[in-house]
Amino acid sequence: MAWAAAQGAEIGAVGGLPGGLTAGLSTGSSGARGLFLASRRERAAYVGHALARLLPGDAPLRRWRIALCLRADSALYRDVGGAGRVAFDFIGLDVSAEDRKIRLDAFRPHVLIAPSHVLADLASRSDAPPDWALRRLFYGAEPMGEGERAWIEQRLGARPD
Repeated sequence: MAWAAAQGAEIGAVGGLPGGLTAGLSTGSSGARGLFLASRRERAAYVGHALARLLPGDAPLRRWRIALCLRADSALYRDVGGAGRVAFDFIGLDVSAEDRKIRLDAFRPHVLIAPSHVLADLASRSDAPPDWALRRLFYGAEPMGEGERAWIEQRLGARPD
């Protein structure tokens, strides 16, 4: 039942299970995709840890927009959007590069999290940093060299961490 819920989440279903559990599949960046289960309490802890890492200490005093570009959405990610003064936008990797740029331009994130190839694509589409007030930039699921990090920082206005 958990595996079916996780696979459903891959195609846009909630991925919910009885008792408030959420099922999902890991990104598989280590070579093997795994199943995870998270309770409401675990999701709340995840949100707290994630926001503490993503945002500066004065974050509760401002509104923040966080955009996440990954393969599949999850309640773990959506819960971030319900955390205080945080707006959240998930953009799946199945969205075309052009549509992704349009959505990011409309959302204007302060924080962007995406795989290296997505950040490189966004950087290649701009000659100057976007008008997003981008403060933090994170990459994952793929490696990134120092030269690529410097180039992306120049193009997007924030250094990928």
